[in-house]
Amino acid sequence: MNKLGKISVMLLAAATSVGILSSCGSSESDKKTVKFAYQATGDTSAISKWMKDVKAQFESENKGATLKLEPIKSNGDDYGSKLALMSKSEKTAPDLMILDTEMIRPYVAAGYLKPIDDQLKGWKDWSQYFDSSKNAGKADDGKIYAVPLGTDTRGIWYNKDILKKAGLSDNWQPKSWDEVIDAATKIKKTQPDVIPMNLYAGRPLGEVSVMQGFDMLLYGTKGGTLYNTKTQKWVTGSKQFKDSLQFIKDIYSKGLAPTPQQALDPQLGDKVGQQWMPQSKLGMSIEGNWLASSWMPGGDSEWADWQKHIGWCGFPTQNGQKPGLISMSGGWGLALSSHTQNPDLAFKALKVFQNEKHAAAYDTISGSIAVRKDVEQDKKYLGSNPTIKFFTDLAKYSQYRPANSQYKEVSDQVAIATESVLTGQKSVKDAAAEYDSAITKTVGADHTEAAK
Repeated sequence: MNKLGKISVMLLAAATSVGILSSCGSSESDKKTVKFAYQATGDTSAISKWMKDVKAQFESENKGATLKLEPIKSNGDDYGSKLALMSKSEKTAPDLMILDTEMIRPYVAAGYLKPIDDQLKGWKDWSQYFDSSKNAGKADDGKIYAVPLGTDTRGIWYNKDILKKAGLSDNWQPKSWDEVIDAATKIKKTQPDVIPMNLYAGRPLGEVSVMQGFDMLLYGTKGGTLYNTKTQKWVTGSKQFKDSLQFIKDIYSKGLAPTPQQALDPQLGDKVGQQWMPQSKLGMSIEGNWLASSWMPGGDSEWADWQKHIGWCGFPTQNGQKPGLISMSGGWGLALSSHTQNPDLAFKALKVFQNEKHAAAYDTISGSIAVRKDVEQDKKYLGSNPTIKFFTDLAKYSQYRPANSQYKEVSDQVAIATESVLTGQKSVKDAAAEYDSAITKTVGADHTEAAK
């Protein structure tokens, strides 16, 4: 399961437990009510107590006020579309919402979010946030529109038993793409019934395929990028882009990855974490830091002795060039709607969600990496998962998605390119050329440049 899906499942259960599920189409104008919108995709009870505590504290500190949860039932990328539709109208817009940081700039451009710089000046806890995390909520106008809930990093999760049978160390750390493919090839040769590796690609998983798959490759090449931040233009015709597509083509065409049918299953993330890894059907997968939280007590797929069987390591740069490893980081944040009739009360709710106690609880339960200095030192948080320190340390290798309102449209074209080579429908050369043509048409020729 991808990270938002996991968190959303927990939030839906929390709302059910508290007994406050409601329709998102409400036209309620009660200024003592804060409507909170978030994605809901399933049912589990992992985070219900946390939500109850947030609601109880907010309503206790603000007599007569109500925190009203408004779940948006969706899967994958359609959450952003549904939230945008809600946000267009004052009648349906929430007061407070959770959103992926990649959604901030397009939402600001559309006029859906309210800047919160003035409120942040009076909030002492804001000084606890790392500068890089603060910037995650900033838009092109330099104003801040969201407070981060947590961040993430990505690496390789692998089955120690499978690697051992393939003649590899259970403390494995590949130094290049070639070593990753070599390991997958050895797994296939020694264990033909095992899927050697998984790297997400294709349209069904949307941004998961791009950020957790293709971007981990592209940003691990020397000079590889989707967007030139200096010229503020999207890059076309790069060798690095083609090299990344070639890696995807190689692992899928050589039977080192899931079949195209498996790879294009929207539920692939669930299968990896809840079935293939625990059942020793998959050798390795490029995943986020939160994967193990599914196996912890109260998780989606509890697995008592997972540490005996699962290892983790960084994903290498293409040829082992400095800095040696690559990770992509993102995250989710809380933002105020531009239509809120009571921004002060909505911001009070935001502060309760993100005070030290609740922020630590959220990061612990969801498997997020802390964005607050005090939470990073919290003993319960640090002891919640044996992988926390490793994946937190990967942040120094992290790259970030382009901070541009056009990113979502470009990302969609990347997913299309990966799917076309995954399925064998197009050559790497043709897929890259179609991507170049599509983004030039989408963002305009003035906003693109040929790779140098």
